[in-house]
Amino acid sequence: MDKQLPGADAPLMIRTYFDDPAAWAALRRAVETPPLVEGEPLEADVQYVDDRAYEHVTPERLVALAPAGGAYYCFVADRLAMTSDEHPVIAVDLDDDEERRGQTFRIVAGELVSFDANLSIGNMDFWEWADAADADGIFRGF
Repeated sequence: MDKQLPGADAPLMIRTYFDDPAAWAALRRAVETPPLVEGEPLEADVQYVDDRAYEHVTPERLVALAPAGGAYYCFVADRLAMTSDEHPVIAVDLDDDEERRGQTFRIVAGELVSFDANLSIGNMDFWEWADAADADGIFRGF
């Protein structure tokens, strides 16, 4: 089924793996455990999409299902993201620029807050984070 992604005020975290409900809960806890910045908790701003219409959908397909002019990026919670202790979700660039749209890399759940904060204020670009990923394609921090 081709179901367009919903519009949102925050980046979407799209669940594509449904075999382990406890793993989904663990990933959400990891995303929602805020790091302290100058003594204050800084929470990730994501909107969860928990819809079996997206089961096993690839990041490439999600790019095609994203509404034009919507969010500039989304996150994909696939099997690896949910079953690995680091919870490396897939970040997907949804920018309208054809050269950038569809670029992906993995980012550990603990870095989502920093990623979102820096992109939302224009301090950094998606590609800077992608380029800083480790050799295995996972961003773990600067």
